[in-house]
Amino acid sequence: MPKHDIVILIPCFNEEKTILRASKMAKNFADVLVADDSSTDNTKEILIKNKIKFFSNRINQGYEKNLINGFKYIFSNFKKKKYILTFDADGEFQAEGISKLISLIKKKNWT
Repeated sequence: MPKHDIVILIPCFNEEKTILRASKMAKNFADVLVADDSSTDNTKEILIKNKIKFFSNRINQGYEKNLINGFKYIFSNFKKKKYILTFDADGEFQAEGISKLISLIKKKNWT
């Protein structure tokens, strides 16, 4: 499966310590979009400095609404993507999980 078929959505709120690592890890597999839920720390500055694609909510929406906003953004701006994966910004999940999921999609031929 080509890398360009996938976008990884990373919702975050005040993740200045982990957002760069999580974003770089995810970029190894697909395009990345960070959904910043109106962080009050340096998350936004880190994303800008490292040229990571993101949007920010004007006010904090909470995890679920932030995810929904991210999906809406992807549907409007990433029209040629076939798959959307979500990945946590806090480092809870490892990149091997992304690799396994992509392998499963290929194996099941969900194209």
